[in-house]
Amino acid sequence: MAGNKKPRKRHDPNKMAKLIVARTMAHVKASPITDAEAAPLETAVLSGLEEMRKGTATPDEWNSVARGINHAWTLAQHGIGAEALPTIAEAEVGMKRAEARYKATGRLVLDGEGLNAVRLALELWGQQLRMSTVGEADKATRLVEREYWRKAA
Repeated sequence: MAGNKKPRKRHDPNKMAKLIVARTMAHVKASPITDAEAAPLETAVLSGLEEMRKGTATPDEWNSVARGINHAWTLAQHGIGAEALPTIAEAEVGMKRAEARYKATGRLVLDGEGLNAVRLALELWGQQLRMSTVGEADKATRLVEREYWRKAA
C-alpha cells in the first residue's frame, strides 16, 4: 500500500438508520404541541389539584401539581409565556403554605388564595404548552426532573 493512501473508514451498517432517526427526531422536536398531546399532561396535574381542593390529596398529588408549576416556571424562564412569572410565583407561595399546613395538620389542602393562584398558574401552563414545540417542552421537563431529583437527594 502506498504511504500516502488513507486507510478506509470503518463500515457502519446502521449509518442510514441512524440518519433517518436523527432527522425524524428533529422533525418531531420542531412540531408544535397539539391539544391531544397537552390534554393528558394537564389531566394528571389538574386531578391532583382537585384532590388538594377537596382536602384528600396525598404527597403524590402535591408533587404532581408542584411539577406542573415548576414546568410552567421553566417554560416562562425560557421565553414561553414569560408574562406568567408573577402568577407562577404566587402559586409557589400557595403551595408552600399548603406544605406547611400538611406538616402541621397532616392534610394537604390549599387555602382560597393559594387555590386561585395555582388554578390560574396551571391554566397559563396549559397555554404555554400549546405555544411550545415538543422539543421545548421536553427540554423543560428534563430540566424540572433533574432539578427536582437533585433537591430530593
